[in-house]
Amino acid sequence: ENATQLNWDKVLNSLGGEFGFALMLDDAHKLTLPIPNVTMEVPEPSLLLAMRVKDDTIFNRLEELMKQAGQQVTTVDKPNLKMRTLPVPLPVPIQLRPTIASSEGYLFIASSDSLIQQALDVKAGKAKGLKAEAEFQRLSKDVPLQGNHFSFVSQRLGETFIRLQQQAMQMMSGGNPDGAKTLQSLLGTNAAGCGFDVSANTDEGWLEVGNGNQHPAKVFLAATVAPVAIGAALVLPALAKAKERAQRISCINNLKQIDIAKKMWATDNNKGD
Repeated sequence: ENATQLNWDKVLNSLGGEFGFALMLDDAHKLTLPIPNVTMEVPEPSLLLAMRVKDDTIFNRLEELMKQAGQQVTTVDKPNLKMRTLPVPLPVPIQLRPTIASSEGYLFIASSDSLIQQALDVKAGKAKGLKAEAEFQRLSKDVPLQGNHFSFVSQRLGETFIRLQQQAMQMMSGGNPDGAKTLQSLLGTNAAGCGFDVSANTDEGWLEVGNGNQHPAKVFLAATVAPVAIGAALVLPALAKAKERAQRISCINNLKQIDIAKKMWATDNNKGD
């Protein structure tokens, strides 16, 4: 409450009990990671959080925070849509326009306003969404679409993680071999995982139904753990180099101090260098 300036009970009462999160990677647009001496490209990521709400409690607070950022907020006010976008003043290699929107009982928070507009178009039937894709239709065959929770991981996402994993392991080949083995065990490099899973809380207990090319636990765990593991694989070598450089600088400084001390002693005692 101190951090958000919102009453917690008021926030909980404003929520409608439905939440969704999506991570998308655009293979048509590549992002080059700023790693010294290495060229590593990843598809451009985008994020979307959607939730059903009963009022604009969260939207109004986020709008206040946007205005406090000191940047001109782009405003859209339509009968069934309120949208606020905060342009990022600095040049960034990805499409980043933090946006919030309120529409027909849903709150959207996304990395760009165009992403929210795409979601709204799909919701309104103006554009094709996930259900129209051949992969989703194949994985959702004979799976009930009603439940309390669903997860979908595209094979394209798994293939992307495998490529990143392979690049990361190549970077680590001259480093710690145990780290490379640990990273490899998380995903494997033979087949990209994909799956669709629906869960429901029934009178007989928790029921889970799904289709995929691997065990659901492995597919969905890899989709969440792999990015963290790959990130660690990239960061650890950089930290090791930074530590080595810091130690080298410290040694040089110590040698300089020793040299100064030696000259001071020689001056005080009328000794030559």
